Amino acid sequence: MALLTMVEILTLIVGIILIIKFGKSIVKIVAFAILLLVILTGIGLYFGYTDYMDIQKNFNTQPKLFLLQEKDRALAGLRIVSFEDPETIETLTVEDLEIMSTHLANRDYEAILGHNYKAFIFKLQPLIKEQSINFQGQTLEQENIREILYSETTPTDMKTRIFAGLFSKKMEEEGQLYLIKGVKSKDIRVYPETPLFKIAKYTPNSLLNKVVGIVE
Repeated sequence: MALLTMVEILTLIVGIILIIKFGKSIVKIVAFAILLLVILTGIGLYFGYTDYMDIQKNFNTQPKLFLLQEKDRALAGLRIVSFEDPETIETLTVEDLEIMSTHLANRDYEAILGHNYKAFIFKLQPLIKEQSINFQGQTLEQENIREILYSETTPTDMKTRIFAGLFSKKMEEEGQLYLIKGVKSKDIRVYPETPLFKIAKYTPNSLLNKVVGIVE
């Protein structure tokens, strides 16, 4: 009985030593993981802030491409330098759209970007879903819009104005977060996808709304 008790005591002591030893290792691992997470978060926030400052500086002064697509077909597009100056808006021609369609088929987003600061590529269906717009005194429903955009006889200028009308309506309804939410849901592709957009993709919309409220 005494021997058994001694064995039990020794086993308990060894067990405690092992628990302490492995416990310290676990604590070290957890501490290291937390430290690494803090460092990575800090790095991410730094690059995100740097990217935000770059966008603040260049977004309204550099050319941006807005392209409407369905599958591998570019339906309409425009380049904009300043949203406040209509003279900086350029409509993509039929030839431009054919070239863009080729780039879309090849997934060549660098070629689509060209000399533009950013390229935003919109999927057609999410943009026209449950949407209608007033155009030249007429109300265009989803199927009307699709038919006009796909028609080869529709002037590109008309297609572009419809695209711009759909985009403007979305911006009015959803505010500044429309582009970011669109990127998150993959309804919009932004190229290049810089750190701010990468971070925003994994940030809850509720937090994004608060951030936008603070910035405004």
